[in-house]
Amino acid sequence: MFYVCKTGLKRSEMKKIASFALTILLLCAFPCLGKERSELNSILGSVNGSPISLQDVLPLTRAEEYRAFSTRSGDSLRKRIIEIRREAVDELIDRKLIIEDYAGKKFEISERDIENAVDEVAQRMGVRSRSEFLRVLRQQGSSIEEVRKNVRDVMIVQLMLHREFVASRSITPEMMFAHYKKNVEKTGGSGSVELAMILLGDKNKGEAPKIAAALKKDPGSFAALSAKWSEGPGKEDGGRLGKIECRLLRPEFAGVLTRPEQGKVYGPVATPEGTVFLKVLAYAPPVKKTFRESIPEIRRALEAEQRKESKRKYTQRLRKEAIIRYFF
Repeated sequence: MFYVCKTGLKRSEMKKIASFALTILLLCAFPCLGKERSELNSILGSVNGSPISLQDVLPLTRAEEYRAFSTRSGDSLRKRIIEIRREAVDELIDRKLIIEDYAGKKFEISERDIENAVDEVAQRMGVRSRSEFLRVLRQQGSSIEEVRKNVRDVMIVQLMLHREFVASRSITPEMMFAHYKKNVEKTGGSGSVELAMILLGDKNKGEAPKIAAALKKDPGSFAALSAKWSEGPGKEDGGRLGKIECRLLRPEFAGVLTRPEQGKVYGPVATPEGTVFLKVLAYAPPVKKTFRESIPEIRRALEAEQRKESKRKYTQRLRKEAIIRYFF
């Protein structure tokens, strides 16, 4: 006998929603570094009079902006970052509208689910007791009430989107095979690489020879050197840019990463932004799979497409009655 919460979902489904919600919350929990408070408070948009600031947006865009650095440069990079932030503003607008739509519904998220999710947030932050969690939150200028509200809001959004998706989900064997022929068999994959970067701009470009010598002597010092000298994204996390398909790498990076080796450092590389050193944190070579081997991956891809479409239709309905403004 499975447990059914007040939303009518199976406990296993609710746990999936809670897990996804926690991932979003943890991504948004880190402070925005290297930004003046006045800039962080810049208003980028509003929905029904509720403002959305740069400070709201940056936690959602950080990872994607870092990955953009692997594929773009110059004006193309700046335009992509604007696109990423506009997408994040739209995402926050949609969240606010979904939460408004949830109000007054005949189902609700139980307090037990919320408290379990709050405990899991604490555990993932390495906190083992509620008292220690309260102390950490005070140090960050937050509170347990704020965490509960954020947990509840994100779970509401995921619950409402899940209900829309379940109502429209339809994946047939014919659809999966067509996806395989078009996207897996034809391309065969290009492999992927996870990169870390040290960027030396105008401020630290004179340090390039010293850093090159240090990396040659000890490639393991890459993260520490990034934290000390890099002027690029991700310096506080060892210069991590994230994982990217090899075929999408920007030309300067692709030119030196013709045969990526895990753990190897490449550079110096000249880019419009400055001198770059790259470290390959992980490399997955291209692998061509049979249809049977690809079924789990194809099902995930098709479900993602259908979730995206059901969300688009749902939020489109909500936006018709909303007052939305953009300021960039």
